[in-house]
Amino acid sequence: MMYSVVVSVIDRVKLESILVPSLDRVKKYLYDNRLPELQLVVVEGTESLTKNYNEGLRRCRHKLKLFIHDDINLVDDGEVPLFVRISLLFNKFPDTGLVGLAGTTGFSSGWWWQTPRENMVGQVFTGGKIDQHWVWNTSEEVFHDVNFIDGMFMATVADEEFSEDIKGFHLYDNDYCNVMKSREYTIKVINHMVRHEAEWKDITGVDFTYYREKWNLC
Repeated sequence: MMYSVVVSVIDRVKLESILVPSLDRVKKYLYDNRLPELQLVVVEGTESLTKNYNEGLRRCRHKLKLFIHDDINLVDDGEVPLFVRISLLFNKFPDTGLVGLAGTTGFSSGWWWQTPRENMVGQVFTGGKIDQHWVWNTSEEVFHDVNFIDGMFMATVADEEFSEDIKGFHLYDNDYCNVMKSREYTIKVINHMVRHEAEWKDITGVDFTYYREKWNLC
């Protein structure tokens, strides 16, 4: 299975200095196995992430599509490259619509992490000024029956579009998970730590009203 990586960017410096170098492992794997090169789809736009991702989706050449933030370092030094593990997961569980690296098996009408800690799965090292290793439950290689995943990394073999009624750059991941579940796909989290060079953002003003009404979460 070949890979298309979709990235929405405002500042290409992050992309070129953080994400792109961390893709070298899978690029080498593809080269060594005489497979087609990884496709990198870069989309620029400041209106909404859903619109950017749909533009990227239309440009993808390969079945497995990975939507990754530009400030993610994959830290991919395991025996089998992360992308290969994910493709094997889709092959083994064909009802899978979405795979992430962190999420929850619980339900929330707000942010995905606003669920009991025992429901949260996966891990991420948040670099930058935060500089913390967030570990939830990593006891399994794969967590099934996940309800929401974090949008920093989302992989799919489905051709489902993102809902462009979700504006801006928040809640797209919650909404996309609901779209997948409404299509009767399952969602999973695979155990792998990435480094997210993120900074604290003010999300106190995010309005959940439309999102909650759309999915009857009020």
